[in-house]
Amino acid sequence: MATAVFAIVILALSAPAPAQALEARFSSPDRLLQWINDYRTKPQPAAVPKAVHAMRELGLLKSPDKAGLLIGFIAGVLGSNQPRAEKLIT
Repeated sequence: MATAVFAIVILALSAPAPAQALEARFSSPDRLLQWINDYRTKPQPAAVPKAVHAMRELGLLKSPDKAGLLIGFIAGVLGSNQPRAEKLIT
């Protein structure tokens, strides 16, 4: 599990990918955080990789105030979806 979280962090902090349009639900920090808040009632683990890329593109993982919450969310998703965790991070 720790390896999976580490891999997500490395992926998220790596050099930015070529500019891609973010999905509307991840297009701003507020919309992304709303999606995270709604995740508990409407889980969408397959969307988490796109959410992580949006976190990186929006610079949220560089913010000490938000990074802990976001990494905790990612770890929770991976922990709740252990059979699919490797697929979610690749």
